[in-house]
Amino acid sequence: LFAPKSGKETREDIGKGFHEAKDQLSVGLDKVKEASVRVKDDSVKETKELMRRAEKLKEQMNTIALKLSSATGDIKDDLLDEAKKLMVEAKAVAEELEALGKKIGTSTKREATKLS
Repeated sequence: LFAPKSGKETREDIGKGFHEAKDQLSVGLDKVKEASVRVKDDSVKETKELMRRAEKLKEQMNTIALKLSSATGDIKDDLLDEAKKLMVEAKAVAEELEALGKKIGTSTKREATKLS
């Protein structure tokens, strides 16, 4: 009987295959890390800006609410107008936050697809 390869050759082939698989795994892992950093960097910048705007709006709305509690007449009407403007802006920021969440999901899917 003849074996296709000697034990030594078989062990060398297994070792070579092991190292190739390990190298492919390492490259794939590096690609995943790079993709996650790209998605994270993009989303962090946008998220921070939206959070800053939301916090500013929240502070402005709290200030208006405090002033409204003691205001009367024309001053109260002016404050109500300002409150309405802030509500419109707050709604816009909330919509941007929702859109950003979807965008992050899409970016993550796109980066994952690149890895396939």
